[in-house]
Amino acid sequence: MLTQGLGAASAPGMPSAEEDIRGPKALVEIPAPPPPANIALWIGVAIAVLVLAALLYGILRRRRAEVVTPEQRARRDLSQLMREGSGLSAEAFAAAASGILRRYIEARHGFAAPKRTSEEFLQEVLAAPTTVLASQVDALRGFLRACDMAKFAGSDLDTAQREDLIFKARAFFDLQPSTEEAAK
Repeated sequence: MLTQGLGAASAPGMPSAEEDIRGPKALVEIPAPPPPANIALWIGVAIAVLVLAALLYGILRRRRAEVVTPEQRARRDLSQLMREGSGLSAEAFAAAASGILRRYIEARHGFAAPKRTSEEFLQEVLAAPTTVLASQVDALRGFLRACDMAKFAGSDLDTAQREDLIFKARAFFDLQPSTEEAAK
């Protein structure tokens, strides 16, 4: 029995290798795993997402750092109105100039200037004389009257009058203490 060799290892009921007439069996090929191409793709996608996230974070951080004060915004808007306002009607130009100054006053001093008529707004400023605006009521009244004349009385504004309105609005900012001084 020991001389049978491989035949002794065959399963019970099966003929030994010497007795088997079927011949040798073909080799069974086990396929190799697919190359890791998908892994490289996913790594590339992950790197791209990280780079985009870093860029977005940088952009948002820079925007947060660039806080614009109400005065800076108003001065920028007045400069833009001066450059692009020549094509506007007198009514639209005066409304834009008045709106810029009113939004500034609301943002800086807390008065609801855009939601009131000029007279209502000026009365509110006079009723609170402790504000910085109380000392500038006359300049503010002159500016708002000039704007109201163009908006409601139909008066026309030539180039010099438009420049004068912008100059009066800028002069109003120059009379104000800066945001830093007001915080002290």
